[in-house]
Amino acid sequence: MKKIYYLIAMAVTAFTFTSCEDVPEPFGQPINPNAKETVVVEPTGSGTEADPYNVAKVTEVTKAMADGEVKNDVYTKGYICQIDEIDTEGTYGNSTYWISDDAEGKSGKYEVYRGVGLGGQKFNEAGATIIKVGDAVIIKGNIKNFKGTTPEYDSGSIIVELNGVKAGGGGDTPTGETIGTKEAPLTIAQALEKINALEDGKESELNAYVKGKVVKVTTSQANFEKYGNLNYLISEDGTETNTITVYSGDGLNGAKFTGIDALAAGDEVIVFGKLYKYVKDSKVTPEIAKGNYLVSLVKAGGSGSGGETIGTKDAPITVAKALEYISALADNGTTDKEAYVEGTIKQIKTTDENIVKYKNIDYVITDGTNDITVFRGKNLNNTDFTAAGQINVGDKVVVLGKLTKYVKDGNTTPEIAQGNYLVSLVPAGGGDTPSGDVLNVSFADGQGDFTINDKDLGGLTFVWKADTKGYMKASAYANNTNNPAESWLVSPAFSLKNATAPVMTFNNACNYVKEGTITDHIKVMVYDGANWAEATIVSLPDGKSWTFVDSSVDLKAYAGKENVKVAFKYVSTSAVAPTWEIKTVVIK
Repeated sequence: MKKIYYLIAMAVTAFTFTSCEDVPEPFGQPINPNAKETVVVEPTGSGTEADPYNVAKVTEVTKAMADGEVKNDVYTKGYICQIDEIDTEGTYGNSTYWISDDAEGKSGKYEVYRGVGLGGQKFNEAGATIIKVGDAVIIKGNIKNFKGTTPEYDSGSIIVELNGVKAGGGGDTPTGETIGTKEAPLTIAQALEKINALEDGKESELNAYVKGKVVKVTTSQANFEKYGNLNYLISEDGTETNTITVYSGDGLNGAKFTGIDALAAGDEVIVFGKLYKYVKDSKVTPEIAKGNYLVSLVKAGGSGSGGETIGTKDAPITVAKALEYISALADNGTTDKEAYVEGTIKQIKTTDENIVKYKNIDYVITDGTNDITVFRGKNLNNTDFTAAGQINVGDKVVVLGKLTKYVKDGNTTPEIAQGNYLVSLVPAGGGDTPSGDVLNVSFADGQGDFTINDKDLGGLTFVWKADTKGYMKASAYANNTNNPAESWLVSPAFSLKNATAPVMTFNNACNYVKEGTITDHIKVMVYDGANWAEATIVSLPDGKSWTFVDSSVDLKAYAGKENVKVAFKYVSTSAVAPTWEIKTVVIK
């Protein structure tokens, strides 16, 4: 673990520094919610380096954007008014925080989602300048209107000025400059020249923009499922001549790839990251180091990365139409774009044992005349299948994925390729949850019928909240302080009267358990109609990352009971206040 050195940069600045809050408040709360005064700030700025937006302006601009639309390289100035989390010791080295135009945040605030520090340096690197509430910043990054409701800086933004100190003006801090630009990236030849000039085992001080074509993806399916990123080769022309290895890369703007087939040979990319001269056994491998991500992706054949699809969720294509697209492909070819395909499940091809083992399902959908195979499909919202019976013959579905013409031994199988998932599921009986499920909840659209029972807020306003990223989130960390608290997220009552061996599975992640045991802080409680009891959680998250896992609780002891509830119990202390995120809850 790297030691973190806290630097205090003292500089004259045009900003006036005062704390946004006298009392720390939990993430997501309005600044000083009891204040009666509202400050109106005139929107100013053009969003450029020379003339940054103020927070009022960037909010106005972002709210006018469509859901999913992104504007790149936008500059905004403001004050840090709230820090949700900051990773100084973990894997990612980023922080989620909020900025405002006025010192007390009365004019509103704007989210900076998982951004990094001054000049692009991560907060977990030695010598990193750690931000705090009250800091004046200028931020550069990509803005978007998340789900059409939440204006924010997308992950990967950087601070280019902190308390009047520009990146590169403070001694050992990174300069904030880059090698090349997004508009004029390095060629493969130029990148190789710079890598070869490095000392063995060293990486460049600056991040570089490198343009090339994908030669091949070298990550195995098992490693992708474990780590969620891709290793791949790029070259000038897509051949294996003069290649650079992109190591542990992430997708566009730092988002995670959807599968190992998210990149394919011939895709044109611009990668942003540090150049690295990797040497082992006297062999040099030119690399773009871990921590890199894509800033541009043009699929082979000319389809850009703007999110276009074949059909839409509301107007999916039929199986027959999907077969038309597939028949036009070359053997083993795949469409550039993802397609929304509707159909009825005709056959489940994966065994019950393999569903549990691999957490995906091969199945066939039909329109009554034509069939197409869904290969290694995922469940709703791209979550894992955790048991047989979550989809069944006769269920009506809409699947999102790329179409492929799979050919082997002269036999052609039309498929929806691996990386697909369900976006709609109506069970054969017409219900709104898969048949056999006692409870099937996604927090993608909010808290739903779950309630929150705050046992001890410790001076906070709340602990659990519905996060706009599509999960319920608990944290008692606010403004650089761990706050002792206890809060329960409680399910509605349900019946296990007809159940014989019920099991609850929930998709969750937990981070910042820096000492002690994870079960000191996250627990599952079960109510039998009279009393609450703690249950044993199987397959816990690691407590130190944002990796989502499917955890389970055996509810067999409650079979036959009618007024059952489950609760997700969060407990924090002054030493440890982790963040717990839950996406889905299924009881079968």
